[in-house]
Amino acid sequence: RSNGTQYSGAFGLERTLANSATPSVKDGKDFVTGGTTTITNFTDGYPGQEIFVRFAHTVTVDVTGTTLIGGTTDLSAASGDMMHWRTADGSNWYLQGFVDASANNSAGA
Repeated sequence: RSNGTQYSGAFGLERTLANSATPSVKDGKDFVTGGTTTITNFTDGYPGQEIFVRFAHTVTVDVTGTTLIGGTTDLSAASGDMMHWRTADGSNWYLQGFVDASANNSAGA
């Protein structure tokens, strides 16, 4: 059910991220992508914040040379994928988990 940029989805109350390289995650925990722009940072975070991003679009997440810490190769997320991020200081974000919806995850890690 739509309510502006928020709706109640499969993961609870989700806010739509701006189709921006640096979308705001102020006052939220559950987000869905708003477009296909490469993400290089999440802004307006606070120390200790955790966010969950559900991808409704194919999006590159730039983890090389940015404040997103998640490996040495940029991440490619497709529709249905999910990422969990956490920040200790409000500006550097650390990847906690990435679920590839098209992969067979039944065996676990």
